[in-house]
Amino acid sequence: EQDLWHYDTTYILEARVDDGQTRARLLAEDGATVIAESPPFPVPADTPGAAAHAALQTWRGTARFGPIQVSEQSSSDATMPSATLPGPEGWKVLSGAWLESGEGGNASLRVDGGESPARIVNESIQGAKGVWTCSVVPETGASEFGLLFQVDPDLKRGFLLRIADSEVSLNTVEGRTLWQQTFQGFAPGHELILEGIVATDRIRIRVSQVDGTVLVESSDCYVSDTNNDRIGGMGFACTGDAQFSGWSFDERE
Repeated sequence: EQDLWHYDTTYILEARVDDGQTRARLLAEDGATVIAESPPFPVPADTPGAAAHAALQTWRGTARFGPIQVSEQSSSDATMPSATLPGPEGWKVLSGAWLESGEGGNASLRVDGGESPARIVNESIQGAKGVWTCSVVPETGASEFGLLFQVDPDLKRGFLLRIADSEVSLNTVEGRTLWQQTFQGFAPGHELILEGIVATDRIRIRVSQVDGTVLVESSDCYVSDTNNDRIGGMGFACTGDAQFSGWSFDERE
C-alpha cells in the first residue's frame, strides 16, 4: 500500500527462507519496527538448498541502496542486526569498519571500506552555524569520500561534501545535489582539507591543500531559515580505504 512508505526515508527490506517457506518484511530504519509483512508462501520443491543471489530493483524512479547482508538462520524469530555497529568511543558507526588511533589532536580514523559505502557520525561534536573541518588522505582504490556536516545521528538531515573520481559536490544527505564541479585534485596518498561552512540562510564547501591553498570552493547555496538554528553533528563517508583526522567545529555567527 502506498501509504505505508514515503520518499526520502530509510527502510530495511528483509526476505526470509525458513523451513520450506518464504516471506518478506518492510522494517523501519531501527531494524525492529515492522511496517508490513507478507504471509508465508511455500518454496517450490526444487528450490531448497539451491545457491542463489540477492538483487536490487526500482520501479519508475531512483533509489539508494545500502549494503546487502546475508545471514544463514533457521529460526523465524531471528531479528535484523542493529543499524549501529561496534566502533570507536564517541562515534556512531552506520556502516563499514572504522578504527581509531592516537589521542586528542593526533587522533585519526581509518576506514577499510571495501566496495561498500562506509559512514560514521561523531556523537559529541554538535553545532549549527560555523565551519566543520577535517583532513583526509584517500588511499589507492578509494572511489569516493567526503565530510558529513550539520547532520542528524541517523542522517535524516544534513549535508555532505563529496569527492568522487573527477568531481566535487555539495549534497543533502537525502541525495539532492546543491552544487557540483569538476575536480582534478584527488590522488591516492594526497592529503586534503575538507570544510563545510554553514552561515545564515546559506551553506558552502571548500577543499584545500594542507598549506592552505584553496583548490575548489562552491558558491553559496541558499537553504531554509529553519536550518540556521538546527543543531547537528559531523561525520565521514567513504567507499574504499582512507584516513580522516583533524576534525573540528568552529562556531560562528
